[in-house]
Amino acid sequence: MSPAEDLLQRAEAFADTDELNQFVTAIWRDPELSVRFGERPRETLAEFGIKPPRGLDVVLLGTGWSGKPGPDFVPFEIRFSRCRTVVVRDDTTGRLHTEEVCFGIEIVPTKVPGGPLG
Repeated sequence: MSPAEDLLQRAEAFADTDELNQFVTAIWRDPELSVRFGERPRETLAEFGIKPPRGLDVVLLGTGWSGKPGPDFVPFEIRFSRCRTVVVRDDTTGRLHTEEVCFGIEIVPTKVPGGPLG
């Protein structure tokens, strides 16, 4: 098995753990937890008994280093997301329009010194 295949298998197994799934649900329900995770990710994960496997990080979707050394290269991503379409009234015109709001996390490979991926 190649190192990349091993890393992907570890990421898939990690994504299937009860602790991580409970953490993702808690992030969706509690915006303050999301802020705390953004500020102190390791400590926040530890509160839920989560230690990412060697070579993997957990990052909020849309923030942080996302494991992409170039715009067209994606080694792998495992995303937990919850998107909702909401109807919003424009304050100026009074017209209704829809917007999509998403919350979630990604599991991505970690950076290593001297190389793009670990």
